Amino acid sequence: MSEPARESLLESRSTEPDGLDGLDLQRFEREGFLVLKGWLPPRVRQQLHAGWAWSAERRQARPDRFVDEVAPAFDELVTAPEMLEIPRTLLGPDVAIYFSRLMVKDEAWSGEVPPHQEAPYFHGGQRKLMVFVPLGPMHRANGGLYVVPGAHRYGALGRVNDHEIDLEAFPGCKKHFVDMQLGDVLVFDFLMWHGSDAAQRPAERPLFHVVYQPASDGSCYGDTPRLACGTWRTEHFLPFHFGVTERPAAGAASGVSDDHGLSAESLRKQLDPEKVVAETGHSFVIHLEDDLTSDAEGCSRVVLWEDNKPLPLAHVAHAEIRGEGAGRYSHWKDCLFFSSSDNSDPRTNGRLYSITLRETR
Repeated sequence: MSEPARESLLESRSTEPDGLDGLDLQRFEREGFLVLKGWLPPRVRQQLHAGWAWSAERRQARPDRFVDEVAPAFDELVTAPEMLEIPRTLLGPDVAIYFSRLMVKDEAWSGEVPPHQEAPYFHGGQRKLMVFVPLGPMHRANGGLYVVPGAHRYGALGRVNDHEIDLEAFPGCKKHFVDMQLGDVLVFDFLMWHGSDAAQRPAERPLFHVVYQPASDGSCYGDTPRLACGTWRTEHFLPFHFGVTERPAAGAASGVSDDHGLSAESLRKQLDPEKVVAETGHSFVIHLEDDLTSDAEGCSRVVLWEDNKPLPLAHVAHAEIRGEGAGRYSHWKDCLFFSSSDNSDPRTNGRLYSITLRETR
């Protein structure tokens, strides 16, 4: 789109009550976020509408808000000129993609996401941009996002309070709920405090999320760095959790390793059977709280145990878990799809299921 055409488009957009419209760099620095009303043209909106319909038809039962199968339209969106104009303006001409994902609140999951920063969950530099594209109406009633204007200026808070921020401790910090629809874009600073209330009326509220960063930052959530535009400005690349070894807390009893190269016994985390959900066939699924590289991004280090034995069939296709079971499992994004060794119900068979992390080699 030519510059005159872009200027005309910006002038024609309606302005929100707080005036957060257009790529206002000074306002972005001060408030930490921008709402870009009508930013995506009709052609892109149609592609996203069709892409969500494709993904919605293929989604499986899940215990959280993340959708596994994502239509090609979303992969194309992250490098579309209309989208890249945002990070190019705010970060510069050389831009990389940290990750993208598709989320939805619906009858399966419509809960609260407490106020938090994204920074403690991920790695690499903090000069990242969070960009959200609603695929339908997004507002407070259906559990839409809120931001806390200006909160990014407190800097990185780290892994405190289980990542949840106590807003009552900051009298000047208030939730700002963002009303949006298909065609709008929300962009905010990586350190911005944000969250969402539980949906008052659970209904389908899909949302696409992409994180951009300067191409001088070689961190990537998956195993393969991806350049969005311009030129790489680094020769050093670091996939999430690559080369990082989880160790027991100081003073913990030392564990043992065996021929499987399993991490220390003191790191074993028991799975709560009440949080396990029946999926399809022999497959059950549970949400993992930790942010770990999964089979979706490369090769998961998660090892699943049944009582005191590690189940040997990891990284298995979900269809095979559903159809054959027999202890097969897959750590996919932040979910663990698994089956018991004898295809009994892991919620009621009386066995203990737990996970450890396989040591890096």
